[in-house]
Amino acid sequence: MKYSKRFNLRLVSAYAGLALTLLAPREAFAQADHEKLTTAAWKCFKATDYTCAITNAQACIEDWKEAAKDLQTKLEKAGKEVPTGKVSNEVKEAIFANGPLNDVATCYFIIGEANRPFVRTNVEKLKAAKAAYEEARKLTFGRCWDPNGWFWSPAETASQRLRALPAVPTSK
Repeated sequence: MKYSKRFNLRLVSAYAGLALTLLAPREAFAQADHEKLTTAAWKCFKATDYTCAITNAQACIEDWKEAAKDLQTKLEKAGKEVPTGKVSNEVKEAIFANGPLNDVATCYFIIGEANRPFVRTNVEKLKAAKAAYEEARKLTFGRCWDPNGWFWSPAETASQRLRALPAVPTSK
């Protein structure tokens, strides 16, 4: 009899936990790993700790690039449009649902940005910035949320940054 009571208490507790989870607002859930890594990369970047920014961005890309590519392909095949700028709450939630794609595109962009201050004096940093921006450009459906209230496209901004970079010197 003791066993069945203990089992019933566990079962009731499990159902209660499930009910609370299902009823909790979106904000109550823990951030996904890709969100944590992207947030950490941005914080490091803003603090001009470029090594830390690149490390966090690379970790996100390594773990989530396949999911990002799958989402990119799915959106391409569906002929979906993903807007930039201010959007309705419904569209905002739809864009946030593409989290791995958004974060991987953003992390490629962050890597490009973290290398950019050094591109005029360091050929390896120039190559790294170009490679990161090229990868960001491929993820055309990725969006980055600006805390001021709108979305922007890492792919579009990476394209602009690429045009502004100097050419890679050729070795003689």
